[in-house]
Amino acid sequence: MNIFRRKYLLSIVVPVIAIFCMLLLISHYYPLSLLSINKQYKYTPESMVAAQYETKLNDLKRSYEKSETNDLTIIRMQQGLLDVYHQDFLISGDSVVFNDEKFSSIKSDVIETRKMLLDLTFSENYDENTKNYLQLLVESLIKMESYIQKAELTDTYSKGELEQVLNKLQMYFYSSLKHFNSFYDSYTNS
Repeated sequence: MNIFRRKYLLSIVVPVIAIFCMLLLISHYYPLSLLSINKQYKYTPESMVAAQYETKLNDLKRSYEKSETNDLTIIRMQQGLLDVYHQDFLISGDSVVFNDEKFSSIKSDVIETRKMLLDLTFSENYDENTKNYLQLLVESLIKMESYIQKAELTDTYSKGELEQVLNKLQMYFYSSLKHFNSFYDSYTNS
């Protein structure tokens, strides 16, 4: 083989390999970046928080199942409000794959829940204590929605930053579930 031809091939192959290696490194350290080959991140939730969350969620579901009523608020809660809290990354002990669609799906669930709660706010009269819990619940959903929006639009997170973002999102959901539980208890006991 001609030496000029070999140099020519090396001048093409070496940069292609270097670019490919850089893309692999970027994909590994910045899994959701624009240059990432596979735009996804495998998240493993905090096991202790996930177990506590699942226990609280199951307790709330059991109290729902016990209440047989024609009350509009309870029916709306049973039909849709509880669904937002049943996210696989919150209750699964296994790793869950996050990508842009996953963030969008979670955000749309939170938005729908917030809208439903706002509808309930104006469709029924609540005692003062229940109103306060409802307000806390709506505020927690608004904070969560804005946090998800921020996380969804940022593609420069490293693996460590994504882990922190998703751990914080897990805590937002846990806090919101507590507010939801307080609102539900206050409403059913008033």
